[in-house]
Formats: sequence, structure tokens, C-alpha cells
Amino acid sequence: MGNKSFWLSSRNWRSGTPATEQGRVESKPPEVLDSLGAREETSAATQSDPEEKYEVAAMLSFADQTTRAIRVLRTAIDNNYCANPPLDADPLLANLRARADFRELKARAASCQRSFLDT
Repeated sequence: MGNKSFWLSSRNWRSGTPATEQGRVESKPPEVLDSLGAREETSAATQSDPEEKYEVAAMLSFADQTTRAIRVLRTAIDNNYCANPPLDADPLLANLRARADFRELKARAASCQRSFLDT
């Protein structure tokens, strides 16, 4: 685990939008990272929009909270987040791509996307 930490107070953290809907990435000790990661994972569970779950998973991944990131990403895909290409392209997911559970999730997302496109 690295020394990266973060908090999300927003849905628009990637855009850098100011106000309460902005996230930040900062250096923090591992124990703070664990606490914040747990909070963000719990918060993601309350989100109804699977894209928001994906965004939280990406931030968790970037913050070296890979097990939490996989769990949140799984819920995004289970809730029909079928956008398979971002799983390959998103740089925040780079440290997940070598994991077997990520490859399984990617296959599920691809299947979900095919089903969506076939309807």
C-alpha cells in the first residue's frame, strides 16, 4: 500500500469542478488511507448510479485500495455499468489490470455490453 490518500466529496472529481462536488487526492499515512477507503466504499454502496460506483472504484484503485476497488467495481457492473472500453483505458485502473478478479469483471462487463447492444 502506498501513501496516497483521497477523499471524494463529489461526483465531478475528474472535471475539477469547484464547490462541494469536487474530489481531492493527497498524501496521507496508510491508516488514514484505510479509514477513508472504508468510508468511500460504504458511500459507494448507497449510490444508485452505477457510473458513480465506477468513479469511486477508480479513485480507490488509484489510492492503492485495490481490494475495495474491485468490490465497488463489481457492484457497478452488477448494476449494469457495461462500459467495457474504459476498463482498458482508464489510467486510474492501471494497478488492477493484472489481477485475475479484474479480468473476470472485465469479461462480465463485455458480456453486459454485448447484451445491451443486442437489444
